[in-house]
Amino acid sequence: FNSSSSNNNNNNHINSSKGHGYPQMGGSHLANAEAAIRHWDTSEVESLPELQIQPSDVEYLGEGNANIVVGYRGSNPSLKGCALRLRKGDSTRLQADWRYSCEVIAQLFGPEYLEACSLVRLARSQVAAIDEAIFSLRPAERRKKRLTSESDPSTPSSEPILALKMTELTKTFVPKAKLLTVELKPKCGLIERRGLPSRYQMLQHWKKQNAKIDTISNYDPVKLLSRGPTDAAEGVLAALEEPQNNIRVALDGQWIFPATPSTSSSATWQAQLPSPQLPDKEALASFLGEALAGPSGPLRERLRRVQAWASGDAEKLVDQLYNFLKLHLGAEKTDAILQDVSTFQQCLADFEHCPCDETGIDAAVAAMDGLVTAASVEPWSEELQHEMQRWCCRFLLGRCANDLGLMVNVLVPGLAQQHAESEEDFVAQLIAARYKPLRGLWYRISIIDADRKSPEKIPEYASQLDTYVEAYRQRFSSSAAQGTGGHIEGIVYDGDVVWKKDQGGERGWKELSFLRWAAEDAHCRHIVPSLIGYRRTDDVGHIGMENLLAGLKLPSFVDVKMGTRTWGPNASPEKVRSQASKAKLRTTGLLGFYIVSGKYRSGEEILHVGPDVGKELKDRAEVRRFFQGFLHTESLRKSAQKGLQSVRSWWQEQDRYAFYASSLFFSYDHCLESPTCKVKMIDFTHAEAITDKSEDLSGYRFGLDQLEMMFASLVQ
Repeated sequence: FNSSSSNNNNNNHINSSKGHGYPQMGGSHLANAEAAIRHWDTSEVESLPELQIQPSDVEYLGEGNANIVVGYRGSNPSLKGCALRLRKGDSTRLQADWRYSCEVIAQLFGPEYLEACSLVRLARSQVAAIDEAIFSLRPAERRKKRLTSESDPSTPSSEPILALKMTELTKTFVPKAKLLTVELKPKCGLIERRGLPSRYQMLQHWKKQNAKIDTISNYDPVKLLSRGPTDAAEGVLAALEEPQNNIRVALDGQWIFPATPSTSSSATWQAQLPSPQLPDKEALASFLGEALAGPSGPLRERLRRVQAWASGDAEKLVDQLYNFLKLHLGAEKTDAILQDVSTFQQCLADFEHCPCDETGIDAAVAAMDGLVTAASVEPWSEELQHEMQRWCCRFLLGRCANDLGLMVNVLVPGLAQQHAESEEDFVAQLIAARYKPLRGLWYRISIIDADRKSPEKIPEYASQLDTYVEAYRQRFSSSAAQGTGGHIEGIVYDGDVVWKKDQGGERGWKELSFLRWAAEDAHCRHIVPSLIGYRRTDDVGHIGMENLLAGLKLPSFVDVKMGTRTWGPNASPEKVRSQASKAKLRTTGLLGFYIVSGKYRSGEEILHVGPDVGKELKDRAEVRRFFQGFLHTESLRKSAQKGLQSVRSWWQEQDRYAFYASSLFFSYDHCLESPTCKVKMIDFTHAEAITDKSEDLSGYRFGLDQLEMMFASLVQ
């Protein structure tokens, strides 16, 4: 990290060092950071360099919950290749964020993995103009938070706004070279409950059950952060196969994967890979696996060491520690202490000796449990308070390690190396910019998004792992749960009623609004679950609907997601790209529907289908074979055909709604001698109100056509 007054041009700001092991600038980075902190006076904001930037000089790159990043595209040579990180709302927190990165994150993970940055200031009017210019480019769900804190009347209009100036990591400073950038979100690489999968894999089932995702990813952070390059490569490849905000790829500053309108298939983006050494995604995964888990990569151990502090039952125990601190110090003072950079510094004492595997979880849990016991049976003391603060901060650092990102730059020298003045100078320049050689290419790894976690989120964290474990245990029964009073996250089965958690916002309103309207439509009542009511428990709303599996002793069912488009007309560009990419890998485009999940009996065997159980139906022949087995009698096939015709008849006549990402639910009781199949429409969180049928772009009709033809062929 550079001090605020240091030069940060074209990546030449990084000095080489004679650090231990492979030549890198670890010592230089750390020295710069320490020097900057020693001489930093937080009251002297006026001493920071002030940038003159117009809205036309910047390009919107992306954002998280707290910050927006823009790239500089103006003519100022001192800002060429730079990006600005602007905080939403109060920008003064950037001072503490900058110190946190320099003094804590660099020490935890190694300054060799951090790119230089510096604090700068901008006129409030400039930031307001930038905010206005990029507003329409931002995701709709993020627009509530703006860059300027106009809502605070105490903020003087003349007060400058702080920003972090950094290198734009997706752009190369080497002329005539190609730069491939892979952004990864590793997540927790430890097994937190013995005998169960990783937290991420269990979270997938929770998301699936709560309609957050449609397909379970096979990505496993434990493999990515393993000691072996082969396992790490498998982890990368799984993320590439089913990306869920945990991986994306850019070429020379342009994101090419997941799909964009100009690169809508895996074949297209793979064709853009810039080197014979990386001909396809398998080769890219192999390269990244060696870069992340090879002998020169200590980052995996450092990440897992810190992740252990927030794993397993640590999240329950830290909630108790947090409550003890609030009891003795007050909530406001406790939160202030747990956000102070100096408190984080104190918790790093001897951290290098902490284990970097699952034994680290045991050690952290034992330490926290000991503190809970001490606070319960011993007098309160300053020493006890400091230990509690230390472990609370370690926990927050562990959560930071779980959520941070890795930016891997792969530089293909190409003609750049041939035109360099000398091979020695060319190599020295790359090493000074933190690059390492591998398989004839050069790569560097940068930690990004390592932001401080708020202590106020500790109560929210306390039950997360238990929630995901329960969802995982219910993975085969969640769709088939009957009226047993059982409970999974978001769904409560209560006899003949299913209470579904209100999705909130526009999605929840759309579902409830449609169900209320359908209850008044006599023709609709037979094809849509009856609306039972609405209730609130502990400030959480639930929509009560008819339980379609109630009374079935041996339920067989299939959930069929309808339409060629699973996104509504108001979906963000990111949502459109993501859903369009997934649709190309499924039967959505081919058939106008795809099988989400299903279960039926074949003799004494219970068969499951669907992506979440690793049995995705990928083409017309596989889907037809499934329905041939699912509808295994003439009465089942004719009743399913009749139910589908009822849906079509109603759907064609109504012109009030277009159904995106809605499903048809087929069900029957296998134990009956001559069962009949019922067909109902479900999932209405994207039921869009229309005034004319021409506004319906869902492709629902095409899906109905294909299903009817398939059922007709089965009956014949």
